[in-house]
Amino acid sequence: SHMLYEEAYSIYCKFSKPEFMENKEDSEELQVLAVGVLVDYMKDLDRAKTYASQVDKKPVWSKLGKAQLEEKLPADAIESYINAEDPSEYVIVCAEANEAEIYTELIPYLEMARKSLQENVIDTELIYAMAKTNKLTDLEKFVNGPNVANIQGIGDRCFDEGLYNAAKTIFTSINNNSKLALCHIHLEEYREAVNAAGKANNVSTWKSVCFACLRASEFRLASQCGLEVIKYPDHVDDVVTYYSDLGHFSHLVSLFEQGLGLEDAHIGIFTELGILYTKHVPEKVMDHCKVFFSKLNVSKVVRACERARLYPPAVYLYMQDKQFDSAVKVMMDRTPAYNHDIFLEAIVKVRNAEIMYKAVQFYLNMHPMEFTKLMEVMEPHVDHSRVVNQLRRTGDWALQVGQPYMKNVQAADLTAVNEALNELYIEDEDYESLRKSIDRFKNFNMIALAQKLA
Repeated sequence: SHMLYEEAYSIYCKFSKPEFMENKEDSEELQVLAVGVLVDYMKDLDRAKTYASQVDKKPVWSKLGKAQLEEKLPADAIESYINAEDPSEYVIVCAEANEAEIYTELIPYLEMARKSLQENVIDTELIYAMAKTNKLTDLEKFVNGPNVANIQGIGDRCFDEGLYNAAKTIFTSINNNSKLALCHIHLEEYREAVNAAGKANNVSTWKSVCFACLRASEFRLASQCGLEVIKYPDHVDDVVTYYSDLGHFSHLVSLFEQGLGLEDAHIGIFTELGILYTKHVPEKVMDHCKVFFSKLNVSKVVRACERARLYPPAVYLYMQDKQFDSAVKVMMDRTPAYNHDIFLEAIVKVRNAEIMYKAVQFYLNMHPMEFTKLMEVMEPHVDHSRVVNQLRRTGDWALQVGQPYMKNVQAADLTAVNEALNELYIEDEDYESLRKSIDRFKNFNMIALAQKLA
């Protein structure tokens, strides 16, 4: 209270000497009081350090270390605590050392602390300090030996801070192959990344390594990983998108072609390859559809074919899927899709009868020379009177085109058919055929016919 600090210090120093104080414990207590005067009242840490070096007593070093820590001098505090062999303030020491980034100085302190304490924080911070100072050999030895560190947590911490070599060592020690693969990626060790992914064997890891190899133009390794990813239907789109965004279309097609040979190849692989063919290898689309029709999602591949204007494969798929209405519509709407034989096969199987009458008009306009063959197959399925009216609306030439068809169906003795044929016979001056028609078929307007002949 009198602030006679120098006098107090001198007294403590004098009476702590052996000639005045035979008991060592009492002597050390006075020495602690002496250094306390220097650090607590005089705030002279340099002088206190000199004094501590002279007496070299652990309690004195501890007192000095605490004062240095309070004054934000972590490096000096660590040195003092090491001299004191005092790990008691390890939490604060670690926090201050991390803030000051003095990891080289921290390592011997933590090694000292481990001799008397088994604490998670001590072992974990020691690993981190070794990682920060790149002491990878020591780190590997430590993590593979007995310790109580939070290995997963410190591994994640190193990874997040870009200490990938250290993280690699840490994750190897606990067989965390998923994170190990990511470490290899960041270190551009792609072959090792693939090996680690194989041990992890989960789709997210395979995908990460695949995309990393792709970015690095390691196409063979990317394909190796990609085959593991496309086994999972939910992840097929991600692979397609990533390859496509990078413009590696040929490698993408090749990947899915290899995927056809997978033991557990699913419908998504066959379907996606078909879609890719429509975009990048159109000449392979038809063969792919024929060989693997039963393994395709027809609606998806058909839409892709139509987007790419590949109409013949679209018609083929509709036919195989028994969507005859759609097949006929495509052939009528898109000239390249038309195939006479396929059309005849499909038209008699449509569900919507109106499509047949549209087909009549389509053939009259686009393929009149094949009209008779069309009507031969459609004969049992259409209303002949309606067809004749359709021919009339189209024009006299249409009636001429339809004459063979009408002769084929005249046996039904329908008024519309009889009258149309009789008119044609008159126009052609084919009176012999007209006489036969009148004699054999009775359903027609006789008065109207007589007036025409008069």
